[in-house]
Amino acid sequence: MGFLFELEKVTDLKFDIEVKRPLRNAEWECSIKFGGKAADLCLFPEDWADMLDDLKSGTLSKEKYDEVAGSNVCTLFGRCR
Repeated sequence: MGFLFELEKVTDLKFDIEVKRPLRNAEWECSIKFGGKAADLCLFPEDWADMLDDLKSGTLSKEKYDEVAGSNVCTLFGRCR
């Protein structure tokens, strides 16, 4: 959850959080939408899924995966206040 707080540190990042709750919606649902100059953030989930697949298949080492997992958004995207 610390990732959400780290988002505030990224410069030129626009994002919206949407929450849908029961009684107004059939189920709980939430999303974060990135806009503006957020291509790197939009592509990150795709890259993360690929890394996870590579880790499971053995083509990515656990050490490299942990290195990326331990990074913060400032390190990953290089645009922080």
